[in-house]
Amino acid sequence: MPATFRHPSFVGPQTHTVYLAPFYESTIWNQDKPKMGQITDGTSNTIALFEVDDGHAVPWTKPEDLDLHEVDLIDCFRPTGSSVAIFDGSIKFLARSIDPGVLKAMVTSAGGEVIPVQFPRQ
Repeated sequence: MPATFRHPSFVGPQTHTVYLAPFYESTIWNQDKPKMGQITDGTSNTIALFEVDDGHAVPWTKPEDLDLHEVDLIDCFRPTGSSVAIFDGSIKFLARSIDPGVLKAMVTSAGGEVIPVQFPRQ
């Protein structure tokens, strides 16, 4: 795995990554051939990748996503919170205290939810 993609505080094997795509029926990653046009909730409202804690890291070359059928997303947060990559190209930090309903809305790509989160300017 290229060092550029390694989390700076990750203590696991150098071949593992903590950046995973959230997978569920209503995420864009559930589509056969995902396209940006399928993100009708808006690319600035939809999480593309999620930074998980070290215990949920997977081998870089293993095509494994964060299956939301098997885990509670907040349980995968790092101790104070996690960064997420948004489909508009931005990176945001989400605290562990985020409302679970808001987080669920942010991983769906076409759920029609209004996201009531205001991110600070960086």
